[in-house]
Amino acid sequence: MGGAPNVRPTASTAKAVAALAHASRSYRHYDGAYAERLLAAAEAGWAYLQANPQNIPATGFNGEQSTDDAERLWAAAELIRATKKPAYDRYFRDRYRSYASLWTSTTDNSGYPAQRAFIAYLSATPGQGDRGVGKWFRPLYRSWRAQQLARARKTWRNFLDDGSGDFGSDYYWGSNAVTLATIATIAMADRAIGDLFDFELVKAARAQLNYVLGVNPLGKSYVTGFGADSASRIFSAIYSSERYPSLPPGILAEGPNQYQGWRYSRFFGKCYADTNTDWTVSEHAIYYNASLVFALALADGTAVIPAF
Repeated sequence: MGGAPNVRPTASTAKAVAALAHASRSYRHYDGAYAERLLAAAEAGWAYLQANPQNIPATGFNGEQSTDDAERLWAAAELIRATKKPAYDRYFRDRYRSYASLWTSTTDNSGYPAQRAFIAYLSATPGQGDRGVGKWFRPLYRSWRAQQLARARKTWRNFLDDGSGDFGSDYYWGSNAVTLATIATIAMADRAIGDLFDFELVKAARAQLNYVLGVNPLGKSYVTGFGADSASRIFSAIYSSERYPSLPPGILAEGPNQYQGWRYSRFFGKCYADTNTDWTVSEHAIYYNASLVFALALADGTAVIPAF
C-alpha cells in the first residue's frame, strides 16, 4: 500500500479478530476442529495487535484510517465471549468508559465497532455480563434507544435524520443499510442486557422494511425483484461488468445519498437513481443485505403480533 509491501493494518486486523472469534463460537456446535482453527487465528491476530500497539493505517481506495482503538475494543470483547480469559476482560474494562459518547449522541447512527463491542461483552453472560459495565451501560443505552426509536416515528418512519437541524442528514453512503442496521443494534443490545423486545422495536422493524420496499419519497422498492417499482439495476462487478443476463431478486441497493448523489434531486430522500453505473447510490454489499435479512427475520419471528 502506498509503495510499501506486506502492510498489515491494525484496524483491519482487529476487525478480523472480532469476526474470527465470533465465528469460532458459531461453528463450535457443528465442527469443533474448525472452530479451534478460527479461535487460534483470532488469538494470533490479537498477539499481532499487542506487538504493534500503534495504529498501522491502511491506505488506498478506501482511504486511510487514523485510529484503531474502537476495533481493538471490539476484538477484545469478542475474545472475552469466546474464551473468558481475564486478559481480554482487563483490556475492555480499562477502556470502555471512553465510549460514552456513542450512547449519548443525538446525531449519530448505529453499527460502530465500539457499539458491537458492548453488545459482545454484555452477551458473554446474557442479561448480566460484568455488573460494573452493565450498571454503567444500561441507562446510557436506554436513553439512546429511546431517541433512536423517536426518530422512527417521524415522517418516513426510518432512523435517518433528515438534516433539518444544524447538522447534516443521514442520507449518506449506504443509507438503506444504516437504517436497517439500527434494528440489529437495538435488538442485540436489548438481549445482551436482558431486556425483552417490545412493541416499539417490532413496529420499527416493520417500518424499516416498509421503507426499503417502497414507503419512501420515491415510492421505490430498493430490493430487486420485490415491489411494483423495484430496483432493476445495481452497480456490481458481477451484474454490471460481467453482463449476466438477469439481476437476481433480493439484492438491496445502497439508497439515497445526498453527498455524492446530489445531482439527482434537491431533496435528500430522493438523491438516488436506478442505475448500474453510479456506485454512490446503487452499489450493493454483503453487509447491506445482512441488515435486511436480520430485520426480515425479526419481523417474521414476531409475525403473530397484530399490526399496529
